[in-house]
Amino acid sequence: MSAFRPIRPSSNSPLSQPATAHDSSYSDRNAQRDGSTDEQETGSFHRARKRRAPAHVSRNACTNCKSARAKCDGQDPDPCGRCIARDMKNQCRYEMHVKQVKEDMVRKIKSLEQQNANLQGSIKEREDQIEAIFDALRTSDRGPEALIRLRAGQSCEEMASWLGACSVRDIGRASPGSETRMSDIVENYESSMRLNSPCQPSYSGSILQWTSVTSDLGLLQHLTSLFFSWVHPVHMLFDEERFRESCAKGDTRYCSPALVNIICAMGCLYLVDPEEREGQSKQLLNRFLAQALEDVGKESPQNLTYAVTYCILFLVEVGRNEARKASSHLRLAVESLKSLARWEYLSEAVDVLVCGAHSLSA
Repeated sequence: MSAFRPIRPSSNSPLSQPATAHDSSYSDRNAQRDGSTDEQETGSFHRARKRRAPAHVSRNACTNCKSARAKCDGQDPDPCGRCIARDMKNQCRYEMHVKQVKEDMVRKIKSLEQQNANLQGSIKEREDQIEAIFDALRTSDRGPEALIRLRAGQSCEEMASWLGACSVRDIGRASPGSETRMSDIVENYESSMRLNSPCQPSYSGSILQWTSVTSDLGLLQHLTSLFFSWVHPVHMLFDEERFRESCAKGDTRYCSPALVNIICAMGCLYLVDPEEREGQSKQLLNRFLAQALEDVGKESPQNLTYAVTYCILFLVEVGRNEARKASSHLRLAVESLKSLARWEYLSEAVDVLVCGAHSLSA
């Protein structure tokens, strides 16, 4: 018999016998036990390595935590717990979020724009005051008195108040959203009318001298009545009492041919023809409008009626859906206020014009 163990057992050897059912079930139980043990060890290993999130998470993480994509519990300027644990608190830095930077920048830009607008308004106000003083020195009979006041050391504000110049701040208070200021202006000039002119002057026949478009007195009275009934209460641009008085006397201080023609043109927009002759109403409107444009070109921009005429021209062109022409008329009206000889008119009438012109441009 050989002293070596055979490499392959013979078929009669018990090692080559197939495993019994008992043996297979035993091996299955061992495999299940070993598998469950491995799972438990793996689960405990993962639980041991699971990160613990900080109790407080900052919305703006430091640069170190951002680089590591880790939760950060820091708050500028204090270092976060992660950097302190790693002895990196000297390197813990915070950068402002881009969205917050943009919002702060927008707020700052708006604040600077508002400051710039206020400064420009102050400069504009001072320029208007100086211009009014120079106009008084050049063209007014109040020049000697103005010179005395300047030598006495009066400020620009005091000189402008004496000359009756309207302040830019007053214009702001007389905006369309300021009903109190507007009502004060209206009340002032209406009380002045009651004191100075107790009875309303009649201009029944005198209106014919201001226009050559038509000689129909009834039509002219009807057109002006339409204007004062429908337009003037909403867009108060001049002193009605002074206008009627100047119209009756033939005075060009508060009345002019251009103003009368443009008032009639505005009345044509509200004219209702019982015979429905719409074409004739439009022709009449165009004739009054053309005559008003021709007459206002002959006026001086220092006249109060010049600015009033262009304000009503703006309303007429708006009613005719001519926005481009309307804007140019309104621009001329507002610009003419700079050269207006305010000292030649009642302060109440000037206030009404300034308020009405800037209400249209608002």
